[in-house]
Amino acid sequence: MTGKTHLVAGAAAAGWGLWLLTGTAFQPWWIALGALGGLLPDLDASESTIQNLDFRTSRYSPHIRLLKLPGLLINAIFGHRGLLHSLLALVLLILATALVRPPIEIIAAVGVGYLSHLVLDGLNPSGVPLFYPAKKRIKLSPWLKLKTGGLVDHLLFVILSLATVGLITLTIPQITK
Repeated sequence: MTGKTHLVAGAAAAGWGLWLLTGTAFQPWWIALGALGGLLPDLDASESTIQNLDFRTSRYSPHIRLLKLPGLLINAIFGHRGLLHSLLALVLLILATALVRPPIEIIAAVGVGYLSHLVLDGLNPSGVPLFYPAKKRIKLSPWLKLKTGGLVDHLLFVILSLATVGLITLTIPQITK
């Protein structure tokens, strides 16, 4: 999947998941944290959206890619679709996040977004090493093989974007209270 599809998949999964499961008022930051979680597993890819996020303060300031060096180091040690594409990484992320004692919704939003990435890449023909450090790549569907940048990838982006906008539209009365 492309970065934009992972971003909206994480946003939609976290937003809808937390709204439906908690029974509490929708919070817009669930979407932002889910989107971040949806991008995190690709920190190990030099061409990824998250590794190339530009943190410049204006269009005239230099390009600052704070996540480039950590991403390159992770790639050098584990490779792309190594540790970061596993359930072990998800558990480590949840534990590391929990150490700073945020509200449980923050941990859940990032974790659900991260999991959405693993699921989508598990539907890719090359699969993911879900049980890392075991090297075997798991393919979550024997018949569905989603190619990065393919038609289904683009359709998923549109559908998940609409689902996220739909969630925001549905919950506007809750947000404005």
